[in-house]
Amino acid sequence: MGDSQPGFWGDTDHGPAGHPPSSSVPGFGDPWEDASADSRSQGPIDPARDPAAANQAGKPPKDNRRRMWIIGAAAAPVLTIAVAFSVLSQQDAEETGSSPKTSGSIISTESVRPETTGPELRKPTSTPTPPPAIPEALLLLSTLRVEPEFSDEGYDRQLFDHWIDASGNGCDTRCEVLKAERLSSLPGLAGGGWLSTYDGYSTDDASELDIDHVVALAEAWRSGAHSWDEDRRRDFSNDLEEPAALTAVTAATNRSKGARDPADWQPSSDNAWCDYARDWIITKARWDLSVDEAEHSALTNMLRGC
Repeated sequence: MGDSQPGFWGDTDHGPAGHPPSSSVPGFGDPWEDASADSRSQGPIDPARDPAAANQAGKPPKDNRRRMWIIGAAAAPVLTIAVAFSVLSQQDAEETGSSPKTSGSIISTESVRPETTGPELRKPTSTPTPPPAIPEALLLLSTLRVEPEFSDEGYDRQLFDHWIDASGNGCDTRCEVLKAERLSSLPGLAGGGWLSTYDGYSTDDASELDIDHVVALAEAWRSGAHSWDEDRRRDFSNDLEEPAALTAVTAATNRSKGARDPADWQPSSDNAWCDYARDWIITKARWDLSVDEAEHSALTNMLRGC
């Protein structure tokens, strides 16, 4: 609220107590003067001779009384609003512990609660920390060569000798992966089994599963394996030393993926995206394979969502 005034109508030119000042505007006149010049020229009125006239002489004419009523009616809401603001100002002062402003008052040098134009901004309690493997995977992604893919010309799956028994113990690469990924217990499978992370499917029947090359053989060919010799392609397709390279998944999911990279295919379960992107990058870095621009962008976006 603004500063209060010395008087509701100002400091000067008051009319009778509590009423507005006289108007000097022609045609409006002073409501507290008689409207008729004749009435002023008649001189004093004798109450004994004319009681009604004497009684009327102490009152303003009807037109002036009507003006008085209109002015009073107009002033009433203003007074009501002024009183209401005064009460609200006092209540606000009580709630905030500060004093309302008044004309000529000295503003306190004590601390004043700052005004705000909207809700107070909340500061985060802490900065979310991503899993340690994610920053490392992003850093590793930045080291990969970004270049266009080589064509499929000359590619043949048989150029990659896979599912060999490298240890000679009667358990080939497929067998080794199934042994490594079998879980002792799963929800609904008390005897244990396998979890296909790409789609979240659990089974205790190994025949439902394929062993997926996370980076498919054809994708590896387009990313640099076309220039490898036979031994290096065999080592890539049977890589049991790096857990990220091979995984057991449902046959349907593996065949849905085919030889596509993350720009064209992601696991149907988004819970697997982080691990899938990380494993893809680890495999490509381990074997010095390149990524194309769309693949690089897709991997970046997948990891940023982790």
